[in-house]
Amino acid sequence: MNLVQYLQPPISRTSTSTGSSGKEKDSTLSEVTADGTPKVSIDALRLMELTQRTSDVMRNITQDELAQRDSVLTVFKTFGSLNQMPVASGLAVVTQDEFAGVVSTRAREFDSDLVIIPWSFGPSVHGDDAKDGPTGTVGPSSGFGHTLTHNPFEGLFGKSHAYDKASAVSYSHFIRRVFAESPKDVGLFIDAGLSSFEGTGIYGQHVFLPFFGGPDDRLALEYVVQMCMHPNVSATIIRITKTDVVPVVTNDTIDEAKAEAAVVAANMTVLSASGFPDTVYPRESTQTRAQSEMADNIAWTKYTSASSDTPRSAALRGALGRVQFSEIESSTPLKSILDLTSEEGKKAKDVNTKKSLLVVCGRGRRLAVESHAAELRDLLASHGGSSGEVRKSLGDVACALVVSNVKAGLLVVQAAPKSSESEV
Repeated sequence: MNLVQYLQPPISRTSTSTGSSGKEKDSTLSEVTADGTPKVSIDALRLMELTQRTSDVMRNITQDELAQRDSVLTVFKTFGSLNQMPVASGLAVVTQDEFAGVVSTRAREFDSDLVIIPWSFGPSVHGDDAKDGPTGTVGPSSGFGHTLTHNPFEGLFGKSHAYDKASAVSYSHFIRRVFAESPKDVGLFIDAGLSSFEGTGIYGQHVFLPFFGGPDDRLALEYVVQMCMHPNVSATIIRITKTDVVPVVTNDTIDEAKAEAAVVAANMTVLSASGFPDTVYPRESTQTRAQSEMADNIAWTKYTSASSDTPRSAALRGALGRVQFSEIESSTPLKSILDLTSEEGKKAKDVNTKKSLLVVCGRGRRLAVESHAAELRDLLASHGGSSGEVRKSLGDVACALVVSNVKAGLLVVQAAPKSSESEV
């Protein structure tokens, strides 16, 4: 909810009143968003797994009544009321296999602009905290820095008990199906704790966006600029160009390259180690690639060039005043991103700003500008993990951030495919 809140600048309330007698003539309040930016509305969809227990409950209560009594939806409605955001809500009781389809259908029916899927940090069930089995839910008093909080992808790296791993793999499959099936833009929010008060009375958000290019990164750029229309949000956006390095060719790298090329050339779907089908996107044509690169340059120039021909509203001018743009080159872009994230985190926690850090990046599984496969493989090896489900769910950049356990919230976005694009 904190993430959604920053998408809408504070509401200004104006009233029409007064005549010569000083009495109120029209007490109607007209609510407009500051600087004329559009208001944000929320459609909160609650998914509940259909089990024997829920089936028994629904024999005595309708789904609409269940939605009215649901505490999670009640929290969303209260949040919307306090922040003057219209909130529609719905509840679906279906099997796990139907979750992704329900989300996609709901997004299509409500003509949503962006589908946000949460993946919150949960209680750890390994190490010293798991001597007697899984621990309970972290309570409100625990805080985001509590020792029970852990990386939600640990189960996918084989670092936790089977209980965690089964849950993580199941949710990973759900995420990938939403990414594959959604007709709308999708964002996966991995919550490392966006609370920034910490007793200071100051709140706000600082966003870091590494920009490589491609439709997902362009969506991320638009999203971050919109967030910065909120006066308490600032951002650092860095365009990263990967420089060439001389590769060390071995028999292993040759075999891996041949296997990957064979899969892409066959334009086929392969099975992951967990048995879940992994979507393989068809090879882009030279024309499609050129069009995407041109779109990258147009999007970057739109916000960075002072002489841009596109008219800028007062809200956009204010937002860009809170964004720092820069460009760098690196032969190891993932390492550069990790270093920059650490630096931005220190800046965000400065005593004069005291903001929480959010990293936004494109998923980059379609029309990606750069391949980070080799560098990511080395990074994962150094952390004792394997790419597997995490890379397929999040993409290379986000996978590097997750495996490195960055101290920041993470939003991974994927742009909706155009009607002319197809995927297997």
